[in-house]
Amino acid sequence: MQRVIIFLFLFSYTLVFAGGNFDALNITDGTFTNVKLKTTGETWIFNAGKSNNDFVISGTTETNLFRVDANTNKIGIGIATPEVLLHLVDGTAGTVTATTEAELALEDDADVGLQFLSPAANAANIYFGDSDSVSIGRIKYDHSNDSLGIYTNSTEAAHIDSSGHIGIGYTSTTYPFGVYNTTTNEIYTQIINADTGTGSTRGVLLGMNASEEAILKNQENTDLIMYTNNVELARFNSDNQIELGISQEIIVRDDHYLEFSCPSAIATPEVSSRMLFWVNESTHKLMVRVKYSNGNNYSAEVCTLTP
Repeated sequence: MQRVIIFLFLFSYTLVFAGGNFDALNITDGTFTNVKLKTTGETWIFNAGKSNNDFVISGTTETNLFRVDANTNKIGIGIATPEVLLHLVDGTAGTVTATTEAELALEDDADVGLQFLSPAANAANIYFGDSDSVSIGRIKYDHSNDSLGIYTNSTEAAHIDSSGHIGIGYTSTTYPFGVYNTTTNEIYTQIINADTGTGSTRGVLLGMNASEEAILKNQENTDLIMYTNNVELARFNSDNQIELGISQEIIVRDDHYLEFSCPSAIATPEVSSRMLFWVNESTHKLMVRVKYSNGNNYSAEVCTLTP
């Protein structure tokens, strides 16, 4: 075996080329090998002596332009102690540290971003995979039509087109927001909060049933109120009554009464009244009753109904 020994007295290190074809380079201080470069075929191995020496490339102004931390097996760019498998730093974000679940961390002392560049006719994708599928989830930006798609279970679940229109379940909507159910004719949007809870029978439903009838359903024991021009015009109360008008002048009651309220300005002074209309089912007569707030009630027959 041939051995060439070069003594570097200036740095007190020894370069040792071992092997007849010089397949290894040892840098030693005389007691142990600090760095060992070794080739196996076409591969050069740094730290082949396993002495846990970091590999560092320094730039003109950046000491840690590229660093391989031999103790933690992590790579850092712009950082001396990378916190994850690959840590890129262009400025410190402060006292925050990268989560241990991350394999890649991008850090800056200002705005930070991750960019994908592709031709105008192609798309940029982020894929999410598992042991069953390498693309079970995906985020796709299509430059050909400037749309963004979000995929779940390998199917596009949400689509935002170039106009900002959002489609749930389909990719073409004329309106700012659209929902399409591919599995059933019945489809609803549920609105809930911390008080209602998250069950399927809670909150408010807006949608369409299997008969293609439009449904607005309040599943809570509260009123359903309708406004126009920021003014309440109708209220469906929890007593199954319909109140119409700005001050609920008309009430449709579930006990077959139609009730009108008359403010005091058009009734007797300082006495408001309410008029009730109903049909006497046994006599087929249309009845009216005036109820005053002072307790006086007056009833009368309006007419007899005939088929």
